[in-house]
Amino acid sequence: MIRRQLGGALLVAAVIAAGCGSSSSSSAGSGASQSGSTQSQSTQPKGAPIKVMAIAPLTIPQTGSNESVWGDVALARAEAINRAGGIHGRPLDVILCNEQDNPNMEVDCARQAIADKVVAIAGCNCPFSDNSLPVFQKAGLPVIGQLPQGKQSVTNPISFPLVSGVAGLWAAMPRLLKSRGATSYGYIYANLGVATDQTLPYIKLGAQKAGMTSTGNTVIAPTVTDFGPAIATALGKKPDGLAAFFTQGPNASFIHQLREQDPNIKLVEVSGFLSAKDIKALGPAANGILYTSQMPLISSNTPGTDLFRQDMQNYSKHVTVSDGDSVALAMWSAVWLFGQIGRAHV
Repeated sequence: MIRRQLGGALLVAAVIAAGCGSSSSSSAGSGASQSGSTQSQSTQPKGAPIKVMAIAPLTIPQTGSNESVWGDVALARAEAINRAGGIHGRPLDVILCNEQDNPNMEVDCARQAIADKVVAIAGCNCPFSDNSLPVFQKAGLPVIGQLPQGKQSVTNPISFPLVSGVAGLWAAMPRLLKSRGATSYGYIYANLGVATDQTLPYIKLGAQKAGMTSTGNTVIAPTVTDFGPAIATALGKKPDGLAAFFTQGPNASFIHQLREQDPNIKLVEVSGFLSAKDIKALGPAANGILYTSQMPLISSNTPGTDLFRQDMQNYSKHVTVSDGDSVALAMWSAVWLFGQIGRAHV
């Protein structure tokens, strides 16, 4: 593992040194990308920019989800790096690419990165990494902070994950329920296509490792707002606890309706899909919810989270990040790590 990390650092350093870039910021490509040039040009380092790309489903048209915050945090960290002198006098230019939870657009982002002559990918919430990582590998582009999704993300030599990803988050759900005394569980979730299909083997594996019995899955269309019938179906199978996954907004409504039917059922979710406003509105209904997370809470007192909050306060005051949004913290961390590698090895 140490050898792979060192190899990654040297690979990044090599491509930074080789990629002198141009003196102007990248412009949008096919509409999926946008310039990540940071705020005050008068305070920017004067050298040739070092260009990286951050990739994520910033919007998901098929569900109406908006996760633009995952790009905002990357830009905030780049601004902080540039305000501190950049990377040896060269500004860091983060280009955002919105892959829209679409396998074709994710590969388009990979091709756009190559066309824009970026030196690395710094932050990659890429659900279809089995398709996009071979493109990066062929071009020799290291991918820092790929959220593990698919085999390539944990086996490809140019992929350097920082967190456990979907596998760890979902495998931990039944195990966490068991730690609270449950022996059986049901899984209830919104059908988001591939994004949720890939969670199924991991939650099953986690249950097997924990010796938990599944009472079955209850799948709901993403447009449904009346969760009552589905909740009744899931509870009718008599699980000791429920694992649930819904996007922010619908998730609060789901929890409210669940508590109306069974206020005491054990519930585990993935962190990041309840806003502070939602939690306040839920009141006592939010008590006792269990969470799996691949990052500490943003409100935690650690050097990393302290710096994250400082960056957001200084450069992205308009952005609200949910306390449990581990993807936002992972995207920010990837840009932070790129900056550390660049300063140390170039």
